[in-house]
Amino acid sequence: MAAVVTTVWLGTAGWSYFPDWVGPFYPAGTRPADALERYTEAFRFVEVDSTFYAAPAPETVERWAELMPADFRVAVKAPRALVQETGLHPPDAAFDHFCRVLLAPLASRLARVVVQMPPSFDRRPEHDVALRAFCSRWAAEVPLAIELRDPSWLVEPVRELMAVHDVAWVCNDIAGMPRVAVRTARSCAYVRLIGSHDGIRDTATIQRPQPEGRQFWVDQVHAWAVDDIEDVYITVNNHYEGHAPATARALADALHGVGVDLRIGAGHPEGQLPLF
Repeated sequence: MAAVVTTVWLGTAGWSYFPDWVGPFYPAGTRPADALERYTEAFRFVEVDSTFYAAPAPETVERWAELMPADFRVAVKAPRALVQETGLHPPDAAFDHFCRVLLAPLASRLARVVVQMPPSFDRRPEHDVALRAFCSRWAAEVPLAIELRDPSWLVEPVRELMAVHDVAWVCNDIAGMPRVAVRTARSCAYVRLIGSHDGIRDTATIQRPQPEGRQFWVDQVHAWAVDDIEDVYITVNNHYEGHAPATARALADALHGVGVDLRIGAGHPEGQLPLF
């Protein structure tokens, strides 16, 4: 049997950062309405962060699908009203509509639905019960990646729960959580380089270099590749270093020697200086 070639999907948390990204990343004159099309010229993966704050209109999702190439991948965050504000007990009809109806135009490109829980959602008994019920109810319906922001969840029973249901543990490089690599889904790993809002003045330049953090994840990608994982999704937030496209560039440079299939597109929008 041939060895699995690990595919690394590298992208940012959203694409609409104006005016900060115009010049450093997008060509001068780029309008917000054109941002996604320009973004897909540079990357082959994106995490949609805006859906966490409110579900988009159906025509908006349809437009996204029209602009995303066939070989593009997208992760979409579940609305906080459905997951955080319900304590991980979303109404069946509402969550099903979001995942299966609203996101239907993205189905062929959908990597994972990302469920982000707050630090206050720690591993107390009622929260543990809620997580187990959620995984049992929804993991067979939609591809899930769950982000837990309290260290109390970093225990073997929780890893086993997610593994049983093929749910991806979100490895979140963020203040308040140890930097650890956890793989629970059979075929993929999911990494979010989040950072902290503190000290970031804008999102146009690198302001807080994190070479040790980047190297940690490059090394981990290599370890996962040796372990024959199929896909690794890496989302870069602006607040990790200050300017997500530049962080992605540094990661791409380091990953070129790791022996993976790196999906990054051209690395720069048409008319812009090369990013990669």
